[in-house]
Amino acid sequence: LAWLEFRRVLFRSAFSLCIKRKDWVSINFSFYFLTNLLVLIISWTLVTTISIPSSTKGLVYTNLNTVISIVELFTYVSFFRHFTNKIIYRYFLLTPFLVFLAFQMLFLLTRLSFITTRYRYVFSILNVFEFLMLITWALIYFYKLFNTKSSLELFKRPSFWIVTGIFTFSVISTPFYLLNPLLFDLKAETRATLGIFLFQLPIILNSSLLIKGLLCREKLTT
Repeated sequence: LAWLEFRRVLFRSAFSLCIKRKDWVSINFSFYFLTNLLVLIISWTLVTTISIPSSTKGLVYTNLNTVISIVELFTYVSFFRHFTNKIIYRYFLLTPFLVFLAFQMLFLLTRLSFITTRYRYVFSILNVFEFLMLITWALIYFYKLFNTKSSLELFKRPSFWIVTGIFTFSVISTPFYLLNPLLFDLKAETRATLGIFLFQLPIILNSSLLIKGLLCREKLTT
């Protein structure tokens, strides 16, 4: 519960900062943080007040995380397009995103049960696919950043902090979702510990670096 509360404070702070900026990129990020806040409220309610079977809770959490993934990737596609040309945007950002979106919608509607009944494995694979996309987009950004001369200091760039957060979050989270189907066989204490280091902390680190970027005076796409 403490982790949920900490994340709620971070998301609320980031949402407030986005609203104050009043540009389209910030609005996209504000919608992303608002979605996270709503999901946290639902998760908090499930944990503290509603008594339902653990299998049902797992299904609800999976659906909520799928919705977050869709909103998250839409936000990041809109952000990263400012750092790519039309060809890279079309083939490395937009096309993978549309493929991912199609599979996510199918997963929400059918659990992809026509392929396999092990929906947790499908859920993990989709998340790994998302993180691989984000890692690729971040590397494209870093390549352009370090091969372009600019008078603006690196640490004053909002985009540097934002992309660093996204990259770190994706790199650390990928092993969690690769191992996620196997974690259910572990003891609850071990599963909880791994969840803290490979799930909770990356989210908090990403949110913190996003907030750092939002606190910079320059435009988010700088």
